[in-house]
Amino acid sequence: MLSNYLGEPFVHRLCKEIVKAVDSDSSLLNEVAVALETTGVVSGEFGMAEAYERKRQEVLDWLSDPNEKVKALPIDMSRISKRCATRKQEGRKRVSF
Repeated sequence: MLSNYLGEPFVHRLCKEIVKAVDSDSSLLNEVAVALETTGVVSGEFGMAEAYERKRQEVLDWLSDPNEKVKALPIDMSRISKRCATRKQEGRKRVSF
């Protein structure tokens, strides 16, 4: 169900409450992580890069949340950052042609 919301920021509070409520081995945690990383529709040469950068910014505060379960959610920030950098590079290549 969370995947239907395309990672929109309004669903982040609900995601945090789910993380706090479920056991640390719950399959729902993976669904929350996927929902937070989902970008929805993008456009333009740098659309994906901009979307991944926005996603990175949106979840940065999770790393300093006072709740340990929220901080421990497996949001792979380095993976999001790498995706952003890769998409920027791909966009630059397309623009240069």
